[in-house]
Amino acid sequence: MCGRFTRKYSWKQLHHLMSLCFPGGIDELADDTSGDTDAGGLPPSYNAAPSQASYAARASGANDAGLAAEIFSPTWGFSPAWMRGKDGPKPINARAETVASGGMFRSAFASTRCVVPISAFYEWSGRAEDGKKQPWLIARADAEIMLTAAIWTHADDPSFAIITTPANAFMAELHDRMPAILEPESVLAWCDPDTPPEQAQSLLRPAPDGVLNAHKVSTRVNSVRNNDPTLTEPLQELF
Repeated sequence: MCGRFTRKYSWKQLHHLMSLCFPGGIDELADDTSGDTDAGGLPPSYNAAPSQASYAARASGANDAGLAAEIFSPTWGFSPAWMRGKDGPKPINARAETVASGGMFRSAFASTRCVVPISAFYEWSGRAEDGKKQPWLIARADAEIMLTAAIWTHADDPSFAIITTPANAFMAELHDRMPAILEPESVLAWCDPDTPPEQAQSLLRPAPDGVLNAHKVSTRVNSVRNNDPTLTEPLQELF
């Protein structure tokens, strides 16, 4: 599964990666390189957790170059409109094998797919020296932004779930699931509601081996109250 991730990138990086449009006519944010300026008040996060808002990219209609994508900030934890005001689960992940057919996700898969850009994600495997489960930070080996396939709701207060696939050989050493990772050239096809379901489904596959790397990090990441750059630092003494 994918239960925590990091978000540290600049608007310029996102813009260049996906040719994004920004909401409210503030395309000048695409020139920002600090990673600290944003459209919705969201600072960088080193321990993004469920129930928090994060950035996502969705289809925004056509421009002169064709279909475009725009940034918005849904909450992590899928809650369709018909569940608002009711007690019930708010899944943070949806399985690639059933997302197109499951009752909770079927409508979103058909019409409201999105991409959640992250810097890395955490997974827990083995035991740390303090006896707790050992957290690992998994990132792209090329240090690029990781584009995870997701679905979102149409509700006034949008929410999302990240789609997971079976683990590739690399991730299988840590966990049996991993996020569905898209390459930039697949983003618009994934987000486009006119993309045939079978084509969208074909994009949900384990990343090839060699795309990711990982290192052990401090068990401080276990607490969502901790959110600082030191959480991502490798534990050199364990290498």
